[in-house]
Amino acid sequence: MTPVVLFVAAFAVSMALTPLVRLLALRLGIVDHPERRKMHEVPVPLLGGASIVVSFVLVSAALFAWDPEILGSGADRLHALLAAAAAISLLGAYDDRRGSTPG
Repeated sequence: MTPVVLFVAAFAVSMALTPLVRLLALRLGIVDHPERRKMHEVPVPLLGGASIVVSFVLVSAALFAWDPEILGSGADRLHALLAAAAAISLLGAYDDRRGSTPG
């Protein structure tokens, strides 16, 4: 039952955060501008992954605050997963803000 509750909680937090992250992206000018090769006709806010990552981190932190022994020996793997997610998310946010190339 715990994985289902965690999924629903993370989904709910992500849905609540998404409009706030969208507003932040618009205010900071972190948008994808329309161009000839793109389908959208108005600027589209970026940083959508931020609400997903923040919701995952918040729900994970709440879970550990509620029951620190829930994962037992698997806590180290979760810490590694959170560190990797943070690194990937920071790179994605950098790419959204400044742009980067694959090579």
